[in-house]
Amino acid sequence: MEKKYTIEDIRAAFDAGCQRGAYNVHKIHNFVEEPLCREGYVDSLENPIVEEPKDIPITYYQIKKYVGWSKFCDVTGGNQYAINEFGEPDLTEIYYIKESQANELGF
Repeated sequence: MEKKYTIEDIRAAFDAGCQRGAYNVHKIHNFVEEPLCREGYVDSLENPIVEEPKDIPITYYQIKKYVGWSKFCDVTGGNQYAINEFGEPDLTEIYYIKESQANELGF
């Protein structure tokens, strides 16, 4: 069974590692590194940075057939009037969208 750690557990483990010089391991390799800030480290665990995954290629054919241009623009922030203003693109035209947008559109 997986054990869940509290923020206090993490703070205590961090302090124990710092007291034993765990943060100085890089000095063996001739690196000089400042010790980590405990609260900065704990904050990074509480509020992790989530990177958006790579872009997903979607063809205009897929957009037209499965979701429609209007809904595609609502989700991605595109110009809904582009088709009327510039004409319909080639069906093989590729648009790159974020994975979260692709999921929202059902791709």
